[in-house]
Amino acid sequence: MQRSVVPNLNDWTQTGKVLTRLAAKYDYEKIGQGRLTNDALIAMSAARLGITVITANARDYMRLAGFHPFQWKVHEFRSSYYNAIHTVRCRGEREFDILKVSEFV
Repeated sequence: MQRSVVPNLNDWTQTGKVLTRLAAKYDYEKIGQGRLTNDALIAMSAARLGITVITANARDYMRLAGFHPFQWKVHEFRSSYYNAIHTVRCRGEREFDILKVSEFV
């Protein structure tokens, strides 16, 4: 079974706070506004739901975790190796999969 996860108002608020603090430390423009905003929304949604983000993007998620605690794990994806159980849609853009480690195949 698959369910969609949509960032709520608190996720957006937390994302804004985290990105503001990141901007001060890492020069936000160099990181890439759109990409990091989407990653932050995924991280905040995952933190709220208590699920683990499985990602190949260690650099950005390590930075985000330094400002807001959430569970994440680095993995090189091969589509046949994972089952997506949560999908996050950020502002109608791309869909992102959030996976539970216990569901990882």
